[in-house]
Amino acid sequence: MQRPLSLGVCLGLAVLAFVGTLAPRAVVAAVASPWDQTDVSEVRTVSAAEAVGEGDTVRLGLQFRLDPGWKIYWRSPGDAGLPPMPDFEGSANLASVDMEWPAPERFLELGGLETVGYKNGTLFPLTVRLERPGEALSLRAVIDYQACEKICIPFTATVELDLPAGPAEATPFARLIDRYAAKVPGAPAAAGIELVQAGVIAEGGVEVLEVRLRANEAFAAPILLIEGDRGVLYPRADLEISEDGHAAAWRLTLGKRAHADSIDGGVRVTVVDGARAAQFP
Repeated sequence: MQRPLSLGVCLGLAVLAFVGTLAPRAVVAAVASPWDQTDVSEVRTVSAAEAVGEGDTVRLGLQFRLDPGWKIYWRSPGDAGLPPMPDFEGSANLASVDMEWPAPERFLELGGLETVGYKNGTLFPLTVRLERPGEALSLRAVIDYQACEKICIPFTATVELDLPAGPAEATPFARLIDRYAAKVPGAPAAAGIELVQAGVIAEGGVEVLEVRLRANEAFAAPILLIEGDRGVLYPRADLEISEDGHAAAWRLTLGKRAHADSIDGGVRVTVVDGARAAQFP
C-alpha cells in the first residue's frame, strides 16, 4: 500500500513545479528588452546568449515588427524614407557595434518613386564588441526610424538590455538571429554567383554602368541595387537574362548628377534573387 505524501512534501513539489513554469519566461525576459511600441510598430533587442561569455564580441539582434502593409527602409532607402539609425551612447562596456542589413525588397511607390526596405518587419543582426571581454554589458540604444504605408511617420524607440558575465549559453533567440544573418548578402561565390564584368563604358556620348553576372542555378527574378557615396541609390537598371537563365546583365545610363555625386568614388552592388543574395564593390 502506497503511503500518502506529507503536507510538507506536497508543498515542496508544488513550489518546484511553479518555479519550473517560470524559469523559461525568466530566461526570455533576461535576454530580450521590452518592446518599444507605437500604433503601427514594435522594436526590441534580443540576445543570442544568456551572458557575455569569454570572447570579445556578443551577438544581438535589433528586431522590428510592423502592422500588415507597413515597412521600414534599407540602408540606402531610394527615392524616399530614412533607414533605422541607432545611437548606442550611454551603453557600458561597449566598444563598437556592427549592424548588418538583410537582403531587402524593392517597392514601387505612388508617383513612380522607388524605395527599398522591409515590409511587416525584420531583424538586423548586431555584433557588439566589448571594451572589457568577460565583463557584463549594459546596452542602451535610441533608434530613429520611419515606418511607412501610404505616408511615412517618424518614430524614436528606446531599448535597454543588460547581459551579465558568465557562460554564453544559447537562448531561444539564437536561431532567429541566425536566420536573419543568413539573409545578409555576402560574397558572390557563397551564393553561387560569379561577377563576370562590372564597370562604366562610354556609349553614344553617354556613360553606361554595366554589370554582368553568372549563376550556378538559373536566375528567377533578380534585382540589382547600386549604391554610391553618401547613400545615393541608383535607379532601376535595365535587365536582360539569357535563355538558359544562368546569365544576367544590367545596364544603367548614368545621369550627370548621379555621376558627379558618387561614381568617382566607386559603387557597391547588391543582387537579390529569392533566398540568395550577394554584394561586391
